[in-house]
Amino acid sequence: MTADETIPPIQQGGPPAPVEEPPAAEPPVPPVPQGSGATPEVETAPQEGTATPGESGEQHAEPLPPPQEQETTESPAAKLLKKMAEDLALAEARKPLEGPFSDVHSPSADKVEARGKLERAYADAIAPAGPMMTKFNAAKKSFNRAVLDMAAAPAGGQSALDAWLDFAFGDPGHIKKLLETRKELAAKIAAPSGTREQARADAQAATKRWAARYADWSMPVEKITAQMGQYADKIDKLNTDINNDVGRMSAITAFWFEVAPKHLQLAPDLDPNVRAAVDKVAAKLADYGELKTLLTIGSERFPGDGSLYLAPDADTTATNRETVLGKWNERAVAQAKAEAEFKVDPDDIASAKQQYDKLKDEGWIAEAKKFAEPPALPIPA
Repeated sequence: MTADETIPPIQQGGPPAPVEEPPAAEPPVPPVPQGSGATPEVETAPQEGTATPGESGEQHAEPLPPPQEQETTESPAAKLLKKMAEDLALAEARKPLEGPFSDVHSPSADKVEARGKLERAYADAIAPAGPMMTKFNAAKKSFNRAVLDMAAAPAGGQSALDAWLDFAFGDPGHIKKLLETRKELAAKIAAPSGTREQARADAQAATKRWAARYADWSMPVEKITAQMGQYADKIDKLNTDINNDVGRMSAITAFWFEVAPKHLQLAPDLDPNVRAAVDKVAAKLADYGELKTLLTIGSERFPGDGSLYLAPDADTTATNRETVLGKWNERAVAQAKAEAEFKVDPDDIASAKQQYDKLKDEGWIAEAKKFAEPPALPIPA
């Protein structure tokens, strides 16, 4: 026995423990034939977290441990305060929803009868000879004629629509400059707002919009009829002025920004030639926030903003009313969260000024003295 060899331990009452065999030597890399262009295959150490091949199938390395979540610094008291503020804000935001939820979902006989009456009134209004449908069809005919007249180009000339687009959005682009100024001013006004302050304002506005849309779908006949009364009688007069070049640029501006949005919101669809002209104008508004949907028809806008439009039947109005109510409720919940976050940690200018007043001049010294002494460090042994 050599000095390098060791004696295996002896188990009491049994045979000696087996000696571990040394690992087999790596086989030599075969030589590469000259001129073959081949390269030897050399095994590389697998990277951590990747699968390694085995003798009888693939073995997968242990997965890497998940990243540690960062601990929140929010204290239990702060969490409770925020939860209480959110509960109070939610109760306040949902107060206006109590009646509408009863109107839409209550199984009581009077509520069921009221829903049926609403649906029957809409069905009568959209009948081919119904008063609302008759008025809308007349407005649609005038609108389509005005758009097609405007888009028609004389032989070798430019259409009134294209001439207006050059005037409004080309060079000098008077309306484009106006919209750019509007956009810049809106950004300046919003700039001083804190993040939570702006989130609260946006949430409040969204809740208000969906509440208004619910009111629309709760009285669709009255609301659609009233909206048509705001624009229908203006179409033919504007078209006459445009065709006779009487204040043409101003008349086209009024047509597209005062008349067209109201009509297109109600329209369930558009004739292809009319849509082509509408899309040409709408493309010029794509970069201006909420104006990008100004010329979108109501049935296409509905999923995003609940717009009232001429639905094909009474069942659709009932479904849309229920959908909008659900969206209103969702916005109320989001508003409550935004209200609570702002109340617990306000970041508006007024709150910032109050905080600064406590720290200006020598006020910060009084605040600094409120901090407790840190605990003494242990003395090393």
